[in-house]
Amino acid sequence: MSRARQFVVFITLQCTAAFGLLWVSGQVWESTLAEVIADNIGTELQRTGGELNPYLSACALISLAVVVGVVATGKWARRLVAGIGVIASVVAAWSLASMPEGTILNWQIASGFLILVLLLTNGAALLISPAWPSMGARYQRTEFKEPAVDVWGSLDRGVDPTIDGQGFKSGD
Repeated sequence: MSRARQFVVFITLQCTAAFGLLWVSGQVWESTLAEVIADNIGTELQRTGGELNPYLSACALISLAVVVGVVATGKWARRLVAGIGVIASVVAAWSLASMPEGTILNWQIASGFLILVLLLTNGAALLISPAWPSMGARYQRTEFKEPAVDVWGSLDRGVDPTIDGQGFKSGD
């Protein structure tokens, strides 16, 4: 698989798993019936996965930030950013494993799978991201030493290259 294709697969998997984890952590994981003694009325208390385990949404947001960081940075900074993503994934997996009983098991399984995907993609970014394509110097502005040397450079400076220095269109 080419380096550019690896990069696209990383971005796709990382974003999909992170948004999926955000969605799963927003679902109701626990419902309990609470009784209000004064009115003798029962009410249902619902708690989402993010309320029960805030590390899930934190891991998802950090993983989205890793995508931006890998796109925007260079070799050693990519490894640093991906390493932070690996740490966030490990912490989220540990916190998911140590959750108390009583929550809906299906949401825990879905979260575990998404965290595993994030751990693998962050780990892959940690190991092979320096070889991925990066934004090079061609995206940075350069100073022009000779005025109106090339058409695109003069357009970049705001000069119309079709008008010569005396105000006449070239070709008139």
